[in-house]
Amino acid sequence: MKFKTLAKKSSTKNWLNLFLPKTLFLLTSLTIMSFSSVYSEVDDPGESSNLLQKQVSGTITDQNGNPLPGAAVLEKGTDNGVTTDFDGNFTISVGDQATLTFSFIGFTSVDKVVADTDSFDITLFEDAAKLDEVVIIGYGAVKKSDLTGSVSTIKTEQIETIPVNNVGDLLQGRSTGLRIIKNTDDPEGGMSVRLRGASSLTGSREPLVVLDGIPFGSLTNLNQLNASDIESIEILKDASAAAIYGSQGANGVVLITTKSGKSGTFQGFVETSFSTSEFSRPWERYGNLVDIATIKNRGMLNDDFAPEDVQYNGSDDGDGFYYPTPEEFASGAYQYYDYAAITMNTNPSIQSHKAGVRGGSEKNNYLLSLSYFQQEGIVKGDEFDRINIFFKDEMQLTDNLSFRFSASYNDIDRVYGTGRQIEGRAWIKPFNDDGSYYLPFEGYTHPLQQKDDNFNTRKGKDLITNASFDWEIIPGLTFRTIGSYNSLKSNFDQYTKSQYTLLSQSYAGRGLVREQSNEQTYFTNTLTYNKTFDDIHDISVLVGRDDQIRTFESIGIIGQDFVTDALFNQNLTLATADNQFIEQSYNRQDLQSYFGRANYNLMDKYLFTLTYRADGSSKFGVNNKWGHFPAAAVAWKIHQEDFMADSKISNLKLRASYGVTGNQGINPYQTFERYGSLNVYDSAVGSDLLSAGPNQLGTPDLKWETTTQYAAAIESGFFNNRLRFNIEYYFKETSDLIRSKFLPTSSGFAQVLVNDGIIENQGIEFELAGEIIQKRDFTLSANLFFSANENKVVDIGTVEDAGLVEDDAGNKYVFATNDGQQVYALGQPLESFYGYTSGGIINEESQKQFAFGEYKKLGDMYYTDLNGDDTINPSDRTVIGDPTPDFITSLNLNLTYKRFDLNMLFNAVVGNDVLDEMRDNRPYGKLRGWTPENPNTGFKMVRNSNNFIPSTFYVVDGSFLRLQNVSAGYDIPLGDFNIIKSARVFANVTNVFTIDNYEGYDAEVNVEGFVDGGIYGNNSLLPRLRTFNFGLNITF
Repeated sequence: MKFKTLAKKSSTKNWLNLFLPKTLFLLTSLTIMSFSSVYSEVDDPGESSNLLQKQVSGTITDQNGNPLPGAAVLEKGTDNGVTTDFDGNFTISVGDQATLTFSFIGFTSVDKVVADTDSFDITLFEDAAKLDEVVIIGYGAVKKSDLTGSVSTIKTEQIETIPVNNVGDLLQGRSTGLRIIKNTDDPEGGMSVRLRGASSLTGSREPLVVLDGIPFGSLTNLNQLNASDIESIEILKDASAAAIYGSQGANGVVLITTKSGKSGTFQGFVETSFSTSEFSRPWERYGNLVDIATIKNRGMLNDDFAPEDVQYNGSDDGDGFYYPTPEEFASGAYQYYDYAAITMNTNPSIQSHKAGVRGGSEKNNYLLSLSYFQQEGIVKGDEFDRINIFFKDEMQLTDNLSFRFSASYNDIDRVYGTGRQIEGRAWIKPFNDDGSYYLPFEGYTHPLQQKDDNFNTRKGKDLITNASFDWEIIPGLTFRTIGSYNSLKSNFDQYTKSQYTLLSQSYAGRGLVREQSNEQTYFTNTLTYNKTFDDIHDISVLVGRDDQIRTFESIGIIGQDFVTDALFNQNLTLATADNQFIEQSYNRQDLQSYFGRANYNLMDKYLFTLTYRADGSSKFGVNNKWGHFPAAAVAWKIHQEDFMADSKISNLKLRASYGVTGNQGINPYQTFERYGSLNVYDSAVGSDLLSAGPNQLGTPDLKWETTTQYAAAIESGFFNNRLRFNIEYYFKETSDLIRSKFLPTSSGFAQVLVNDGIIENQGIEFELAGEIIQKRDFTLSANLFFSANENKVVDIGTVEDAGLVEDDAGNKYVFATNDGQQVYALGQPLESFYGYTSGGIINEESQKQFAFGEYKKLGDMYYTDLNGDDTINPSDRTVIGDPTPDFITSLNLNLTYKRFDLNMLFNAVVGNDVLDEMRDNRPYGKLRGWTPENPNTGFKMVRNSNNFIPSTFYVVDGSFLRLQNVSAGYDIPLGDFNIIKSARVFANVTNVFTIDNYEGYDAEVNVEGFVDGGIYGNNSLLPRLRTFNFGLNITF
């Protein structure tokens, strides 16, 4: 049978821990605010040439008479400056002979001498050159109109009006080709990110994140970054744009630029917000004792337990814990206790507070902030606290030399919650009359006692630094050097008491102390030359070198089987001598790179870009340490041609690109022959002796995964770019896939890494955007994003290679997961679901022969015999589903009315399958299970054992439409209250509602599309959270 897709597509804290961080934060905020007030009211005589001061006021508007809030008014040659309020008004104290500079982003600056005037009405006009938005690209910037590659931009004004807690929420739904899935709602919950599909079997599939010019790994690594510290985000999608990052750019690149100080004004600011959450869908539970007992009894009887043993949890000697019968529960003799309410936070909270100062002069801009963030998890006791200090300074040292420095420090306190229980023994009272825990029998695990008696914590200290010099050697020729040091350190403390089980193993107490460190040192040096010849030839040439060193080190001590639990893990030597262990690991990875880029612009019509990068990585063997990654792109600005002069088309550009990028996302030392400790039996002493020997076969020929990408696009704008439409097609082929090849036992090794296989991704993206209404007091704009990606395995090697499987029908595949539920199959999408074709529920004796394994009773499931041998066996498996969406789309609406603003974001994912292991294991599924009295429910009978067998029954449609985010804000009118320059209140709701056909809580499961039933896992046992956020931003 050939492959075919059959189903398509409030924990208690001590006083110091609770109040000390908040008290310190409040005192610091008040200090900053006081400093701000003093600074704004006292002039430094040394900074002004005019000792006689007077007040000058006025209004700044644009050429249409609209006020320009936030415009800068600076006394030239000094640090004395202010910004305009919401209505464009300003007041400043200056000397009689002072000169004032009035400026606003995108407008031509104006200088005015004060003289005898004390009032100004200033009109600023749009600067056509400045209005051509500058876009950050790798190692530089370029005018957006001159881009030849595929780059999406998230602007500053979008970021400031969307209050979110992490970078992933900021990116979601705001770019074509980008899919972000929040894996969990717990603190520090990670995210999965895919940009134009997945391009690797075993390597990294996440785009590279570059923070202020420094490669920083994946987006999950930036969970500690305040989203409010971000100035702009650029997403490099095609190979022409990403090739400058070579071996790190195969999955695309996300460039993040943090905020800086502002020239001409000193500002203090405070940002504070509070959030509370609720489950976005009703939390499905049995809710009564009769149903609980009915399902338990029915499952055990169906598993052939004797009726007299069922009430004792299957114990055949009557010594098991007694479970009342449904009839006993129905009599009212027992009370239902809601354990979920006492062990879970059904309304977990988040609070975020930030205070700081920013300002600058013509030669120095600075920003300093202090923030505090706290988040509760769904399990009580699960909590995350972070204190962050951020500093950035930009100095013009001389006319041709500038210096930048930034540093961010995080102090993190993470407590992992335990003791979750939902309904397991809901008839057992949780507390005695005196408030102590009720323990009905020896060995009973009370969920709250479990939380109190065990702990699992992490304390983190993160430091991110960045320093750079820019030296303009001669006009047009600039040398830049950047140095960065990042350190992410964590200390883990864990202890599990004697009566509890950890990782399915029981110990007489188990303690762990571990120190872990991730460090990165990065240096880059670039030389850039920009020159215009004869007003029609613009060239820009960049050459540079990178050196990057990353190290990881971990050392831990483990103790098991303690004499007493009294000291927890504070003295691990109390563990028995044979159960004291030391674990240690260290690795280092180096990357050395040379790169260059040349841009040529002819007559502002014809654009050409050439890029090249060579990477040398310590991860690869001696024969393939270096990878080479070229790229080229061309573009034609048709709207600049003479024949388009009278057209309503304000922008029309064709562009095409080709490029090669790589993937080095494997662990260090995978290509080297390695030695490790071995236990060797010594017959002379009759026991094992510790020895050393090879435990990994070297692969000196292993090389980079290589992604070749082609793209073509049309960009257009109409009516002075009020309406914009862009469409792009791309094709990506990734070859030399790195995968494990299993070796014969005679080799002495289990497997070895090889380059083998090809993956293709191709797709189409379009963006439709427009300013629908543009009035003085009312604006409405919209952005629609659409992306469709098709992914498939083109080549997977030969069957002769160990590790490949060929079934009876000649289909070739490699198991993507150890349990065989997902495969890499030739001609199929990555990680396709693999299993049996369900025929239905057994209601006739003749159907039993088509059941699988031991589950062959009436009420079990039977399957389709695909190979026709009259029995069901692994050869009857086939591809049964595809987790890749047919397309994803989002709609972003922005509305402003006077001082009010509103933003709405809709997301939709269409055509993806979900393998829902929990489909018949949730309360509604169990209650609908087959019974002799009701055999046509569509659900197989309940069993106490796990009878999950992957089949089309569990493959369901994962499509959904979600109102992801609604944000509203209001700028408070301040009148003559000059101490506060601006104040904004806002409210925000995330995960507002979802429309889908999914029977579980949320169709947006992990990126692989598999639901396994973990509590956070893949959102299968708990609904996603809907979060309500309220806040206030004040500027002084």
